[in-house]
Amino acid sequence: MVLFIFPATIYALQDNQRNADISKLLEGTPEAIAISFLKNSPTFKFDGIETSIEVIDSKSLERFPVLYVLEIGFTSSSAGYGDRSEGMVAQVLTDHKIVVQVENGVVVSAVIDGVWDELTQSSVPTNDVSSDGVSTPESARDAILSYIISRYGLNVEAPTSWTVVDTTPEGLSGYQTLQYASGDWIVVVKHGITLTPIYSISVKYSGDNGFTWAGTLEMKVSNEEYEPEYNNSDELIYYTTEDAKDMALKFIQTNHPDASVKLPSEWVESNLVPVGVVGASKIQYTGGGWTITVSAPVVWRPTYEIEVEYIGVNGFQWSGTLPTGLEIVEKNFIK
Repeated sequence: MVLFIFPATIYALQDNQRNADISKLLEGTPEAIAISFLKNSPTFKFDGIETSIEVIDSKSLERFPVLYVLEIGFTSSSAGYGDRSEGMVAQVLTDHKIVVQVENGVVVSAVIDGVWDELTQSSVPTNDVSSDGVSTPESARDAILSYIISRYGLNVEAPTSWTVVDTTPEGLSGYQTLQYASGDWIVVVKHGITLTPIYSISVKYSGDNGFTWAGTLEMKVSNEEYEPEYNNSDELIYYTTEDAKDMALKFIQTNHPDASVKLPSEWVESNLVPVGVVGASKIQYTGGGWTITVSAPVVWRPTYEIEVEYIGVNGFQWSGTLPTGLEIVEKNFIK
């Protein structure tokens, strides 16, 4: 009997040690920080089921400092949010999803089911910060200040003039940090230099009843703004890598009619950027003897480098550039 129990005891000890090693390895990671926050939150502590916790999604935003966004599922044994010990609750298993944002090892946002702010223990307003009209750091700053003053009923007015200082760390490309100061106000806006940036904004007001606030505002661009324009209009025009591909093909068909080849009905798209490399994009489209590579730095309104190769009858090689908002510039065409 002892001989049978002894190995099982050894295995149990090994399992416990392995679990301890894994916990030690995860300690301090964004996932561990988010899960620890959830377990100690009023909503979960009231009736959350620990075995139901599951990390559904985890991603990081390419910015400085890095913002980690985690989506975690869990189940409660009753409906509702927060500490419900003072009221009546419906005793029914309820599935939830909480989105937790972690920055510099600190939870900066935690929203359950898109309706409950676990940090402030309050409902998320149905009309939250609107990104309508937000296209610059200045407009993001103004939108956030308008939101804060309205949301919290503050008896203050936002400044109309600011002193701005670019505090982006030297050598950091693809990202920008701007500090705006005016009287008792200091607003810091951080964002990646992309088509649809997520602005990370902190606000400090040191006047009467001073306060600090931090949050994010995601810029959204309507589909119409992505439509390519083939003219020299002064309007703000956005191009995507697919626009660059299509415009290069249109240019070739127009300027090299002897290269009369059939385009494929479907393209296979591949991302050629090595894992871990940021600040650049390189997309390759293949199909029907065609290979088209579109490269660009991840900056506001980039210039696309385009390489086209067609293998087959009337085969050729072509290369050119496409500055955002302008026209194709041919570099070479070789048959």
